[in-house]
Amino acid sequence: MVGRRARKNRRAKAKKNTPTAGSSSSAPPWIELPRDVTANILHRLGAVDILQNAQKVCTTWWRVCQEPSLWRVIDMKCSDDGDEIFYDLDIMCRHAVDRSRGQLIDINIEYFGTDELLQYISYRSSHLKRLRLAYCDGISGEGLTGAVKKFPQLEELHLFYMPSIRPGDIETISISCPMLKSFTFNTRGYKFPLVEVDNGYAVAVAGNMPNLRHLRLFGNRLDNEGVQAILDGCPHLESLDLRQCFSADLRWELGKRCSQQIKDLRRPSDSTADYEWDDYIYDDEDDESSFYENYDSYDDYDDYCYENYDYTNPFNDLDFPDNLVWYLDRDDLDDLKLGGRRGRKKFQYRRPKGKKNTPAEGSSSSGPPWIELPRDLTANILHRLGAVDILQNAQKVCATWRRVCQEPSLWRAIDMKIPDDGRETYCDLDNTCRRAVDRSQGQLIDINIEKFGTDELLHYISNRYV
Repeated sequence: MVGRRARKNRRAKAKKNTPTAGSSSSAPPWIELPRDVTANILHRLGAVDILQNAQKVCTTWWRVCQEPSLWRVIDMKCSDDGDEIFYDLDIMCRHAVDRSRGQLIDINIEYFGTDELLQYISYRSSHLKRLRLAYCDGISGEGLTGAVKKFPQLEELHLFYMPSIRPGDIETISISCPMLKSFTFNTRGYKFPLVEVDNGYAVAVAGNMPNLRHLRLFGNRLDNEGVQAILDGCPHLESLDLRQCFSADLRWELGKRCSQQIKDLRRPSDSTADYEWDDYIYDDEDDESSFYENYDSYDDYDDYCYENYDYTNPFNDLDFPDNLVWYLDRDDLDDLKLGGRRGRKKFQYRRPKGKKNTPAEGSSSSGPPWIELPRDLTANILHRLGAVDILQNAQKVCATWRRVCQEPSLWRAIDMKIPDDGRETYCDLDNTCRRAVDRSQGQLIDINIEKFGTDELLHYISNRYV
């Protein structure tokens, strides 16, 4: 008995790592791509998709996702595909900033920023050149002005719907950021009956930002005096967006001067079709207060709690022991586990209604690069991964890959070989194999099963696809 067991062990150790029937002998195609091309592809996804999906596809992508150069630009824009978000965006953003290792030059944060997060970024990103904040109710004027003091190289600052920022804060920002060339302060447009005119922001910009090249004041309450101050105080201005600034009248001499001095002028009544945010026009002050009363505040974490959900589990319905996180190092795991050493609460993110599904400033208008690949090439790439990697990882990368992974032709040959990269497999291989067989829809011609087959599984396969 002992001799038989020893012979069996020797045979197992001596088994060569040769390709199975119907599978390719080459490594997955991601490995063959130049590293800079891989980084370029991954960068287009955005920080959330990289941390939640892309870095889990294979070891090569995981290594590329660790490189600081990939995190010089961080886009924390939430996905527009309608999916609920069940992870802590604050911790995820800190994690992305840490990966940049001081090389961060551009960051975009939407809906979840706080003073503490901004302070965290400022202590680690002294070379920041572009900062974009939208709907960050947790960021105060004091928090923003304190953070930008550590951004002496800042050239672009874009603020969308930040009611806590006052004209005095803009003056402080201009002193801290002498290299500022592009500034945005967009709010909500008001029409007749008009609320009180406020030239405070326009005067603050005109008196403290003489080197501006681009200025956007969408929905601002300035009037002609404010526009005049901007033209006088910002002589180098090349573009000016005054859409929905209905207190300003750019007819007659003022309009003529604007046209002569500004190359790209957007007038108060110009179209907002290319504006990505809510362009609803409010009639009076009550509309604004009603909006903020109904707006989901991140201070109320109870509204975002999803009680019976495992936030630390990318596979959702499986247990998630620490040693399953093969794609993260120990510090990464501590950071991403909610309720961990930072004691942050879990929440479910919900986007306020009204945002248009258009690209953000500075982002590409095209979709992820997978969409541009021919369908047969995508299928060829995915097929080389094997059934386990496809079902556990690859199909989660994007909607395009998920659709390709549903095609029966991809499952004519099923390789249920367990990955040889040292990862432990915590999925039910029997159930995974049955799912793969079902996806073939009768077209299965080749199947390889290792170390887990049973009579019941073989019977399942034979009864469906002989």
